[in-house]
Amino acid sequence: MDKWWLRFLNVYEDRFQHKYGYLRKEVTKNGDEFLKCGILDFGFARIRCDGCGYEYLLAFSCKRKLCPSCMKKRQLAHGEFLMNEVLEKVSHRHVVLSIPKRLRHCFLYKRELLPKLSKLAYESVFECLKIATDEKDVCGAAVNVIHTWGELLDWHPHIHLLMAWGVFYPNNSYKGVSRIPKDSIQKIFIHKVFKLLLKEDAITPDVVENMKSWPHSGFHTWVGPLISCLEKKRLECLGQYQSRGLISHDRLQFSPGAGEAKGQLLYEEAESEEHSKVTLIGEKFIKRHGGNKRVWDPLSFLADLTCHIPKHGSKTTLYYGYYSNKKRK
Repeated sequence: MDKWWLRFLNVYEDRFQHKYGYLRKEVTKNGDEFLKCGILDFGFARIRCDGCGYEYLLAFSCKRKLCPSCMKKRQLAHGEFLMNEVLEKVSHRHVVLSIPKRLRHCFLYKRELLPKLSKLAYESVFECLKIATDEKDVCGAAVNVIHTWGELLDWHPHIHLLMAWGVFYPNNSYKGVSRIPKDSIQKIFIHKVFKLLLKEDAITPDVVENMKSWPHSGFHTWVGPLISCLEKKRLECLGQYQSRGLISHDRLQFSPGAGEAKGQLLYEEAESEEHSKVTLIGEKFIKRHGGNKRVWDPLSFLADLTCHIPKHGSKTTLYYGYYSNKKRK
Protein backbone atom coordinates (compact mmCIF):
# COMPACT_ATOMS: atom_id res chain seq x y z
CA MET A 1 0.00 0.00 0.00
CA ASP A 2 2.88 2.39 0.72
CA LYS A 3 3.71 2.45 -2.99
CA TRP A 4 0.25 3.74 -3.94
CA TRP A 5 -0.82 5.85 -0.95
CA LEU A 6 0.91 9.13 -1.90
CA ARG A 7 -0.22 8.73 -5.49
CA PHE A 8 -3.77 8.25 -4.27
CA LEU A 9 -3.68 11.42 -2.15
CA ASN A 10 -2.23 13.42 -5.05
CA VAL A 11 -4.85 12.38 -7.60
CA TYR A 12 -7.87 12.21 -5.26
CA GLU A 13 -9.22 15.67 -6.07
CA ASP A 14 -9.15 15.12 -9.83
CA ARG A 15 -10.22 11.48 -9.99
CA PHE A 16 -12.42 10.71 -7.00
CA GLN A 17 -13.74 13.89 -5.35
CA HIS A 18 -16.79 14.12 -7.63
CA LYS A 19 -17.93 10.66 -6.49
CA TYR A 20 -16.90 10.45 -2.83
CA GLY A 21 -16.79 14.11 -1.80
CA TYR A 22 -13.87 15.98 -0.27
CA LEU A 23 -10.95 13.99 1.08
CA ARG A 24 -11.73 13.56 4.75
CA LYS A 25 -9.17 13.92 7.54
CA GLU A 26 -10.11 10.45 8.78
CA VAL A 27 -8.94 8.97 5.48
CA THR A 28 -5.49 10.57 5.48
CA LYS A 29 -4.94 9.82 9.17
CA ASN A 30 -5.98 6.17 8.82
CA GLY A 31 -3.69 5.65 5.84
CA ASP A 32 -0.70 7.40 7.40
CA GLU A 33 -1.04 5.48 10.68
CA PHE A 34 -1.53 2.17 8.89
CA LEU A 35 1.78 2.61 7.07
CA LYS A 36 3.52 2.91 10.48
CA CYS A 37 1.81 -0.13 12.01
CA GLY A 38 4.21 -2.74 13.38
CA ILE A 39 7.38 -0.78 12.51
CA LEU A 40 9.81 -0.35 15.41
CA ASP A 41 11.01 3.05 14.15
CA PHE A 42 7.63 4.54 15.07
CA GLY A 43 7.51 3.34 18.66
CA PHE A 44 7.65 0.13 20.64
CA ALA A 45 7.32 -1.39 24.08
CA ARG A 46 9.94 -3.59 25.72
CA ILE A 47 8.41 -6.80 27.07
CA ARG A 48 10.36 -8.66 29.75
CA CYS A 49 9.70 -11.81 31.77
CA ASP A 50 10.72 -11.34 35.42
CA GLY A 51 11.05 -15.07 35.82
CA CYS A 52 13.46 -16.08 33.07
CA GLY A 53 14.73 -12.67 32.00
CA TYR A 54 13.69 -13.13 28.37
CA GLU A 55 12.72 -9.87 26.65
CA TYR A 56 11.71 -8.61 23.23
CA LEU A 57 10.47 -5.47 21.51
CA LEU A 58 6.82 -5.11 20.53
CA ALA A 59 6.10 -2.49 17.88
CA PHE A 60 3.04 -0.30 18.40
CA SER A 61 -0.02 -1.11 16.30
CA CYS A 62 -2.18 1.46 14.52
CA LYS A 63 -5.65 0.17 15.56
CA ARG A 64 -7.08 1.64 12.35
CA LYS A 65 -10.00 0.47 10.22
CA LEU A 66 -7.73 0.00 7.21
CA CYS A 67 -5.41 -2.44 8.97
CA PRO A 68 -6.41 -6.11 8.52
CA SER A 69 -4.14 -7.21 11.37
CA CYS A 70 -5.49 -4.71 13.93
CA MET A 71 -9.08 -5.36 12.90
CA LYS A 72 -8.54 -9.09 13.35
CA LYS A 73 -7.36 -8.46 16.92
CA ARG A 74 -10.36 -6.20 17.55
CA GLN A 75 -12.66 -8.82 16.08
CA LEU A 76 -11.44 -11.50 18.49
CA ALA A 77 -11.52 -9.12 21.46
CA HIS A 78 -15.09 -8.02 20.64
CA GLY A 79 -16.40 -11.59 20.65
CA GLU A 80 -14.70 -12.30 23.97
CA PHE A 81 -15.97 -9.03 25.49
CA LEU A 82 -19.57 -9.79 24.54
CA MET A 83 -19.43 -13.23 26.12
CA ASN A 84 -17.73 -12.10 29.34
CA GLU A 85 -19.24 -8.67 29.95
CA VAL A 86 -22.40 -8.04 27.93
CA LEU A 87 -24.61 -10.95 26.88
CA GLU A 88 -27.09 -12.38 29.36
CA LYS A 89 -27.85 -16.10 29.56
CA VAL A 90 -30.84 -15.90 27.24
CA SER A 91 -31.50 -16.87 23.63
CA HIS A 92 -30.48 -14.50 20.83
CA ARG A 93 -30.99 -14.06 17.10
CA HIS A 94 -28.87 -12.43 14.42
CA VAL A 95 -30.93 -9.87 12.50
CA VAL A 96 -29.78 -7.88 9.47
CA LEU A 97 -31.68 -4.82 8.17
CA SER A 98 -30.69 -3.07 4.94
CA ILE A 99 -32.06 -0.26 2.77
CA PRO A 100 -32.65 0.17 -1.00
CA LYS A 101 -29.97 1.43 -3.38
CA ARG A 102 -31.95 4.61 -3.97
CA LEU A 103 -31.52 5.68 -0.33
CA ARG A 104 -27.92 4.65 0.25
CA HIS A 105 -26.41 7.92 -0.98
CA CYS A 106 -28.23 9.74 1.85
CA PHE A 107 -25.92 8.02 4.33
CA LEU A 108 -22.76 8.54 2.27
CA TYR A 109 -22.90 12.33 2.40
CA LYS A 110 -24.67 12.52 5.79
CA ARG A 111 -22.80 9.97 7.85
CA GLU A 112 -24.25 11.32 11.08
CA LEU A 113 -27.46 9.51 10.04
CA LEU A 114 -25.86 6.06 10.38
CA PRO A 115 -26.20 5.85 14.22
CA LYS A 116 -29.81 6.97 13.83
CA LEU A 117 -30.39 4.17 11.31
CA SER A 118 -28.96 1.73 13.85
CA LYS A 119 -31.37 2.97 16.51
CA LEU A 120 -34.32 2.59 14.15
CA ALA A 121 -33.28 -0.99 13.46
CA TYR A 122 -33.28 -1.79 17.18
CA GLU A 123 -36.62 -0.04 17.75
CA SER A 124 -38.24 -1.92 14.85
CA VAL A 125 -37.34 -5.33 16.26
CA PHE A 126 -38.07 -4.33 19.86
CA GLU A 127 -41.57 -3.06 19.01
CA CYS A 128 -42.36 -6.45 17.47
CA LEU A 129 -41.07 -8.21 20.59
CA LYS A 130 -43.26 -6.01 22.80
CA ILE A 131 -46.31 -6.79 20.69
CA ALA A 132 -45.53 -10.53 20.85
CA THR A 133 -45.27 -10.45 24.67
CA ASP A 134 -48.16 -7.99 25.10
CA GLU A 135 -46.11 -6.03 27.63
CA LYS A 136 -45.45 -2.29 27.96
CA ASP A 137 -43.03 -1.58 30.83
CA VAL A 138 -40.18 -3.68 29.44
CA CYS A 139 -36.96 -3.17 27.53
CA GLY A 140 -35.12 -5.11 24.86
CA ALA A 141 -31.42 -5.86 24.54
CA ALA A 142 -29.23 -5.63 21.45
CA VAL A 143 -25.69 -5.12 20.25
CA ASN A 144 -25.77 -3.34 16.88
CA VAL A 145 -22.85 -2.95 14.50
CA ILE A 146 -23.03 -0.59 11.52
CA HIS A 147 -21.59 -1.91 8.26
CA THR A 148 -21.30 0.31 5.19
CA TRP A 149 -19.71 -2.14 2.77
CA GLY A 150 -21.15 -4.93 0.69
CA GLU A 151 -19.44 -8.14 -0.33
CA LEU A 152 -17.49 -6.41 -3.12
CA LEU A 153 -16.91 -3.13 -1.20
CA ASP A 154 -19.90 -1.30 -2.68
CA TRP A 155 -21.44 1.43 -0.51
CA HIS A 156 -24.13 -0.61 1.21
CA PRO A 157 -25.12 0.62 4.69
CA HIS A 158 -26.86 -2.03 6.77
CA ILE A 159 -27.21 -2.98 10.43
CA HIS A 160 -26.23 -6.25 12.11
CA LEU A 161 -28.15 -6.85 15.34
CA LEU A 162 -27.33 -9.43 17.98
CA MET A 163 -30.72 -9.30 19.66
CA ALA A 164 -31.95 -10.98 22.83
CA TRP A 165 -35.12 -12.67 21.59
CA GLY A 166 -37.39 -11.51 24.36
CA VAL A 167 -37.93 -8.66 26.83
CA PHE A 168 -36.52 -7.73 30.25
CA TYR A 169 -38.72 -6.51 33.10
CA PRO A 170 -37.77 -3.79 35.64
CA ASN A 171 -37.05 -6.54 38.23
CA ASN A 172 -34.46 -8.02 35.79
CA SER A 173 -36.60 -11.05 34.95
CA TYR A 174 -36.84 -12.15 31.33
CA LYS A 175 -39.50 -13.47 28.99
CA GLY A 176 -38.65 -15.03 25.63
CA VAL A 177 -40.87 -15.03 22.57
CA SER A 178 -41.39 -17.27 19.57
CA ARG A 179 -40.33 -16.36 16.04
CA ILE A 180 -41.64 -13.02 14.72
CA PRO A 181 -42.55 -12.71 11.01
CA LYS A 182 -39.79 -10.70 9.36
CA ASP A 183 -42.43 -8.82 7.33
CA SER A 184 -43.67 -7.21 10.55
CA ILE A 185 -40.17 -5.98 11.40
CA GLN A 186 -39.63 -4.72 7.86
CA LYS A 187 -42.88 -2.72 7.73
CA ILE A 188 -42.01 -0.85 10.93
CA PHE A 189 -38.42 -0.29 9.75
CA ILE A 190 -39.55 1.11 6.37
CA HIS A 191 -41.92 3.56 8.06
CA LYS A 192 -39.23 4.75 10.48
CA VAL A 193 -36.55 5.16 7.78
CA PHE A 194 -38.82 7.25 5.54
CA LYS A 195 -39.82 9.38 8.53
CA LEU A 196 -36.16 9.96 9.46
CA LEU A 197 -35.03 10.91 5.94
CA LEU A 198 -37.98 13.27 5.47
CA LYS A 199 -37.22 14.95 8.79
CA GLU A 200 -33.54 15.37 7.78
CA ASP A 201 -34.52 16.74 4.34
CA ALA A 202 -32.52 13.93 2.73
CA ILE A 203 -35.44 13.00 0.45
CA THR A 204 -38.73 14.57 -0.63
CA PRO A 205 -42.28 13.25 -0.16
CA ASP A 206 -42.41 12.51 -3.90
CA VAL A 207 -39.57 10.02 -3.49
CA VAL A 208 -41.45 8.28 -0.69
CA GLU A 209 -44.64 8.01 -2.72
CA ASN A 210 -42.73 6.71 -5.70
CA MET A 211 -40.92 4.04 -3.68
CA LYS A 212 -44.14 2.92 -1.98
CA SER A 213 -45.53 2.13 -5.43
CA TRP A 214 -42.69 -0.32 -6.18
CA PRO A 215 -43.70 -4.00 -6.25
CA HIS A 216 -40.56 -4.72 -4.21
CA SER A 217 -39.60 -2.12 -1.62
CA GLY A 218 -35.83 -2.67 -1.90
CA PHE A 219 -35.61 -3.00 1.89
CA HIS A 220 -34.38 -6.34 3.15
CA THR A 221 -34.73 -8.11 6.50
CA TRP A 222 -32.96 -11.30 7.50
CA VAL A 223 -33.69 -13.08 10.77
CA GLY A 224 -31.36 -15.91 11.73
CA PRO A 225 -32.14 -19.04 13.74
CA LEU A 226 -32.52 -18.94 17.50
CA ILE A 227 -29.19 -19.32 19.33
CA SER A 228 -29.34 -20.79 22.81
CA CYS A 229 -27.29 -19.27 25.63
CA LEU A 230 -25.60 -22.68 25.91
CA GLU A 231 -24.09 -22.28 22.43
CA LYS A 232 -21.32 -20.01 23.68
CA LYS A 233 -18.94 -20.66 20.81
CA ARG A 234 -21.62 -19.82 18.27
CA LEU A 235 -22.48 -16.56 20.03
CA GLU A 236 -18.82 -15.59 20.24
CA CYS A 237 -18.32 -16.30 16.53
CA LEU A 238 -21.36 -14.16 15.75
CA GLY A 239 -19.89 -11.30 17.79
CA GLN A 240 -16.65 -11.67 15.84
CA TYR A 241 -18.53 -11.68 12.54
CA GLN A 242 -20.30 -8.46 13.52
CA SER A 243 -17.02 -6.61 14.11
CA ARG A 244 -15.06 -7.96 11.13
CA GLY A 245 -12.88 -5.56 9.19
CA LEU A 246 -13.09 -4.30 5.64
CA ILE A 247 -10.52 -6.80 4.41
CA SER A 248 -9.90 -10.19 5.96
CA HIS A 249 -6.33 -10.63 7.21
CA ASP A 250 -6.46 -14.36 6.41
CA ARG A 251 -7.40 -13.89 2.76
CA LEU A 252 -4.81 -11.43 1.45
CA GLN A 253 -2.90 -12.98 -1.43
CA PHE A 254 -0.31 -11.97 -4.01
CA SER A 255 -0.90 -12.92 -7.61
CA PRO A 256 0.28 -14.70 -9.72
CA GLY A 257 0.75 -17.90 -7.83
CA ALA A 258 -2.36 -17.65 -5.64
CA GLY A 259 -5.41 -19.62 -6.57
CA GLU A 260 -8.73 -17.82 -6.70
CA ALA A 261 -11.02 -18.70 -3.81
CA LYS A 262 -14.15 -17.10 -2.39
CA GLY A 263 -13.38 -14.15 -0.14
CA GLN A 264 -9.80 -13.66 -1.34
CA LEU A 265 -8.25 -10.29 -2.15
CA LEU A 266 -5.55 -10.66 -4.81
CA TYR A 267 -2.93 -8.07 -5.70
CA GLU A 268 -1.08 -8.36 -8.99
CA GLU A 269 1.71 -5.85 -9.56
CA ALA A 270 2.91 -4.74 -13.00
CA GLU A 271 5.45 -2.22 -14.20
CA SER A 272 2.79 0.36 -15.10
CA GLU A 273 -0.13 1.55 -13.01
CA GLU A 274 -2.59 0.69 -15.78
CA HIS A 275 -1.71 -3.00 -15.66
CA SER A 276 -1.47 -3.46 -11.87
CA LYS A 277 -4.74 -4.69 -10.46
CA VAL A 278 -6.56 -5.66 -7.30
CA THR A 279 -9.17 -8.44 -7.47
CA LEU A 280 -11.78 -9.23 -4.82
CA ILE A 281 -13.67 -12.51 -5.10
CA GLY A 282 -17.06 -12.76 -3.40
CA GLU A 283 -19.46 -15.61 -2.79
CA LYS A 284 -22.62 -14.32 -4.47
CA PHE A 285 -23.39 -13.19 -8.00
CA ILE A 286 -23.65 -9.39 -7.98
CA LYS A 287 -25.67 -8.16 -10.94
CA ARG A 288 -24.03 -4.74 -11.26
CA HIS A 289 -20.58 -6.38 -11.47
CA GLY A 290 -21.66 -9.24 -13.70
CA GLY A 291 -20.43 -11.95 -11.36
CA ASN A 292 -18.84 -12.63 -7.99
CA LYS A 293 -15.61 -10.82 -8.83
CA ARG A 294 -14.55 -7.17 -8.93
CA VAL A 295 -11.32 -5.79 -10.39
CA TRP A 296 -9.80 -2.33 -9.73
CA ASP A 297 -6.63 -0.48 -10.51
CA PRO A 298 -4.86 0.14 -7.15
CA LEU A 299 -5.91 3.81 -6.87
CA SER A 300 -9.59 3.08 -7.55
CA PHE A 301 -9.44 0.27 -5.01
CA LEU A 302 -8.12 2.67 -2.35
CA ALA A 303 -10.92 5.11 -3.16
CA ASP A 304 -13.60 2.44 -2.67
CA LEU A 305 -11.87 1.08 0.43
CA THR A 306 -11.34 4.39 2.24
CA CYS A 307 -14.91 5.62 1.74
CA HIS A 308 -15.91 3.09 4.43
CA ILE A 309 -13.68 4.65 7.09
CA PRO A 310 -16.13 5.99 9.71
CA LYS A 311 -16.42 9.63 10.65
CA HIS A 312 -14.07 10.76 13.42
CA GLY A 313 -15.62 10.21 16.83
CA SER A 314 -18.54 8.17 15.54
CA LYS A 315 -19.33 4.77 17.04
CA THR A 316 -19.98 1.77 14.83
CA THR A 317 -20.85 -0.59 17.71
CA LEU A 318 -23.88 0.50 19.73
CA TYR A 319 -25.54 -1.09 22.76
CA TYR A 320 -29.28 -0.73 23.38
CA GLY A 321 -31.80 -1.45 26.11
CA TYR A 322 -30.66 -3.92 28.74
CA TYR A 323 -27.19 -4.06 27.13
CA SER A 324 -26.68 -0.29 27.13
CA ASN A 325 -23.85 1.21 29.17
CA LYS A 326 -26.38 2.90 31.45
CA LYS A 327 -28.05 -0.40 32.34
CA ARG A 328 -24.80 -2.34 32.68
CA LYS A 329 -23.13 0.54 34.58
